[in-house]
Amino acid sequence: MRIFIIHIFCIVVTSFLAQAQELSIELSVEWTKSKIPLHIPPITPNDSIVFPMLKLTYRNLTQQDIYARKVFYRKNNDYPPVICVFLVNTDMDLADQVQIPFNYYGTSYTVEIGKSWEVFEQGFDRAEEYEPDIINHHLCDIYAVLEAQQSLDKLGINKQLSCFRYPNREVVRYYEAQGLIFDEEEKRGLVTSLENDFPNRPLTEDEINQEYADAFIFLKTGKTYEQKVSLIGFYLLGGNYEFLISDNLSIAYSIGRQGQKISLPKLVNGYRRCEGPALTNTVRIKVEKEKK
Repeated sequence: MRIFIIHIFCIVVTSFLAQAQELSIELSVEWTKSKIPLHIPPITPNDSIVFPMLKLTYRNLTQQDIYARKVFYRKNNDYPPVICVFLVNTDMDLADQVQIPFNYYGTSYTVEIGKSWEVFEQGFDRAEEYEPDIINHHLCDIYAVLEAQQSLDKLGINKQLSCFRYPNREVVRYYEAQGLIFDEEEKRGLVTSLENDFPNRPLTEDEINQEYADAFIFLKTGKTYEQKVSLIGFYLLGGNYEFLISDNLSIAYSIGRQGQKISLPKLVNGYRRCEGPALTNTVRIKVEKEKK
């Protein structure tokens, strides 16, 4: 089995102290046990694995009822939106690619959490233009196939990708699976799980309550809300990771499809818009090689 060492640090970003906070977002790690017929090294289909989940606990620090945009949100799944900018020119199916072993044991990274997640090698200077680290590409591929299989399962499509070992299921290529998912969602009148962006205009109260309800939290005074996301991709790759919320997070705004900030309504359902920034901390995990 793999050994995990967890360090939790409550580090408040100093710029946050300039004003009273209305919301705290506390990062912590939980463990979940699963036996899924997954074949991505080092996991084999018969393994019962325990892997980490990142938990974000939103807490209302005011004496009023407030609402806020989640740090990130994904429709229909609990996988992180890791950026992916590398294009690989290959005919190999994506579900076959993720079965090629990669590991990052002994390397330390910072994971910046915002609308999307980006992983940087610790100490990397982002003052100048740069290309995202290749680890983002590997994480993005892993989560893409996991998300696709999850969608197949939820929609009752009796197919599987090549990195799974369900009995009595036909194997399909990744892009074929995406087509099946899209066709089934369209037939059922569902919003495609590939669309998670806000429009390039202010949201209405009705849109926040309906189409984008999963992207917001409503908290009465003193209450909390928990959001969990799977770190199984980090488990598979190994390495040391420090998770933190982006300094650029603006919970009082929606983020348009070109990255622009758009103010949210001041009042929704009687809940006042939370004015950021939020009080937060960092959390670290260390994934080591299997000990023989």
